Amino acid sequence: MYRVRSGAIEGMANLVRQCGANPIAIIQEVGLSESQFRNPDTYIPYDKLADIMELCATHCGTSLFGVRLAEQQGPVVLGGLVLAAATGKTLKDALSIISNYLYLHASGIHLIEEAVGDEVRLKLDFLFSNALGSDQLMQLSVVQLATFTASLIGIAPSEFVLHLRQPPHSFPETYKPRFPSIRFLQEFDGIAVTTKQLRQTCQHNERLLNIHLQNYLRQLQNDYPGSLEEQIGEIISQLLPAGECSLERVAATLNMHPRTLQKRLQAIDSSYRAILQGTRMQLAQQQLKLGHSSITELALQLGYSNIAVFGRHFKRWTGLSPRDWKKQHTQSVIGNRTE
Repeated sequence: MYRVRSGAIEGMANLVRQCGANPIAIIQEVGLSESQFRNPDTYIPYDKLADIMELCATHCGTSLFGVRLAEQQGPVVLGGLVLAAATGKTLKDALSIISNYLYLHASGIHLIEEAVGDEVRLKLDFLFSNALGSDQLMQLSVVQLATFTASLIGIAPSEFVLHLRQPPHSFPETYKPRFPSIRFLQEFDGIAVTTKQLRQTCQHNERLLNIHLQNYLRQLQNDYPGSLEEQIGEIISQLLPAGECSLERVAATLNMHPRTLQKRLQAIDSSYRAILQGTRMQLAQQQLKLGHSSITELALQLGYSNIAVFGRHFKRWTGLSPRDWKKQHTQSVIGNRTE
């Protein structure tokens, strides 16, 4: 089952109330509980989230509920992806990180880059379907993509054209979106950037990053109370894709001096290196199960300089090469499905 962080629809309840509808009743209508949305890092079924968005549009009488909600959000709605992407030097680097580690935010969506002439289409594709449809969720996702991409290169999100494959809805729309151009019945869902923009150096908003880091630190403490090792493992998983994961960066995220962090780990008979290797093993197995990346790409994502070193480490962890482990796991899954 594909899942997504409940924080993806941050602000939904307030917007529904502004429209005179009941957000709790909508959540319950799809079989979920309001408590599942109190923590933004709680994962919920992706198709249920799509159902919620469609019901919100119906109850609020707006065909652009997804656009309207996303316009009230900021880049930090993407959670840990903001921290990971912040290590990218160029827009292309940051988008590559987002694509590789999008599953940290949602496991049922792909971001695909497609070159067409002098521009590159950033295409979003859901891996699930549901009875009520996913038009509103796609609107939300495309605007979130535009907002985040714009923040990285220092332009207004409204400079992007929103491309949507869905048809325009027939009933009157009173809400006027900030995006001057929303095109329906398009060939793809997403936005387009120029090749020049892809090469631009990222202009990270330090204020937003600091806010995110503070929120992230509080969330780590809530999710892993008293477990420094688990907090470090979570941070490492966010920083690895950019190849810039280090003791210094992890310590800064925890608001500690590196030597202080090392001493605290020694006191519990642990080390940064041991946690790094353990996190790499967990991520490697998770990615091999998903099958979204080649083994060479996976090695680079985990911070290895070459595939041979990754292969040796993986075999030491599991007793199998990455290729054999993946084959064995795939056969096991197929066997379970046929029982």
